[in-house]
Amino acid sequence: MFEMFKAVKERQIDKAKSAMTPSDICTIGEKEVRVTKVTAKKFKEIIRVVERLPGLLLQVIRAPEHEVHAHLVAALELALDEVIAVTSILSGIEEEYLSENAGLDELVAYFIAMERHNNLSRTVKNVMSLLPKVQMEKSEQ
Repeated sequence: MFEMFKAVKERQIDKAKSAMTPSDICTIGEKEVRVTKVTAKKFKEIIRVVERLPGLLLQVIRAPEHEVHAHLVAALELALDEVIAVTSILSGIEEEYLSENAGLDELVAYFIAMERHNNLSRTVKNVMSLLPKVQMEKSEQ
């Protein structure tokens, strides 16, 4: 009986702790990480370690709403090592620690928080809207 009471209390404490944690803090493994801006310097580091991830992320972002989950799962399966590398760059947590301690749910939550904080969906849409203009300008020259 005492164990059941203890488990209920722990869940209540976790829920209260979660409610008090700022939205710009994520937990990955046992570490708390602040969600920050993706700077040009971090972006350059990310570009050096990713191969498949950008294309897969664009497919997830551009997927119809009812297919986003399936696209996300497929992208994570195909590029999990790159997800770990990018998370390491953004969070400052070593890749080995992330591989051994980070839950998939924590990685996804961190990426969602990063996307919201950096408004990445809008940025990608804006970049995509520039592509036809750039291509048309090249063909006019």
